[in-house]
Amino acid sequence: MTCLIGFLVCVVDFSEKNDDFLRHNLSQSLILRYYATFLPYVIGLAMPVITFISTVVMTSRMAAHSEIIAMLSSGMSFLRLLRPYAVGSCLLALLGFYLHGWLVPDGNKFRVAFEIAYVKSPFYFHERDVHFKVGDTRYVSIGSYDNSQDKAFEVTLEDIVDGQLKRRLYAQSMTWDTLQQLWVAQRWVERQWTSHAQTVFQKGDTRALKMSISPKEFKSTYKLRETFTISELRSYIAELQAKGLSRQNFYRAELYARYMYPFAMLLLTFLGVLVSARKTREGAGLLIAAGFLIAFVYIIFFVLARAMAEVGALPVAFGVWIPNILFSAIGVFLYHKLPR
Repeated sequence: MTCLIGFLVCVVDFSEKNDDFLRHNLSQSLILRYYATFLPYVIGLAMPVITFISTVVMTSRMAAHSEIIAMLSSGMSFLRLLRPYAVGSCLLALLGFYLHGWLVPDGNKFRVAFEIAYVKSPFYFHERDVHFKVGDTRYVSIGSYDNSQDKAFEVTLEDIVDGQLKRRLYAQSMTWDTLQQLWVAQRWVERQWTSHAQTVFQKGDTRALKMSISPKEFKSTYKLRETFTISELRSYIAELQAKGLSRQNFYRAELYARYMYPFAMLLLTFLGVLVSARKTREGAGLLIAAGFLIAFVYIIFFVLARAMAEVGALPVAFGVWIPNILFSAIGVFLYHKLPR
């Protein structure tokens, strides 16, 4: 089921992007390399839900043929019946953790770069009045930025110590020097305030500025979080925190989701058994339909809760784990209600 859905998604994706491939006259090898990284990405996303549906399909067929009734009637406990599911789901959870944590992000580095180069429209930085923390007491604000020239406009650099402004430098523009790896301010004016409330005034045409930001801060962030391994995600979140940027929740949610996926596979496997282990007069079809409905509801809960966590409406860790918490409670309820 995983391979079938993966290849089906690849075919649909190819039909949508074929015009872009033809417009850029891409080679067959480059396209095949793109889908070699796209397929694991799709499989990684679909694994928890497909594991659940597969469990429902197999268990409901066993229940329809009275195999589960025979096993329980022979003295086998329900926990013993769950043991093969536990082993299989643990193996799949470990595989899923490796896929989401390292294998898929490494492949996404090429996949996302490919989409930016050949599928997406050219990126332009449109944000205004952007603020960065570039030191323990140093802050910079940028009125606008032209990413085609790596040039910032209306730049203000301030040193604030114990709540007091000690130095302010204003530059009409600031350009990135690729050779020296630093910024060069044009037409700048600087004021410093001493402890005796005296003002020191300076100005000039150009001045070199070393700051902990670079043009990469203004590049496209299209699917950037999908290209990070778990260790890279942690480093990037720490970097955002040091610069005082507000996008931390967006990447924290991705980090917590990487750890949530393996648990989701365990949870959905056991939930699939509990939903489909009962023999019904309607047969396996009704149980399979119920399984699809539960999987759909789980996805909706996950997407909504994660979106709320990313915008700060919910604590990030709690928002990402809400579906697992809710469906764990449902699983406990079904376990106590299921005839054993």
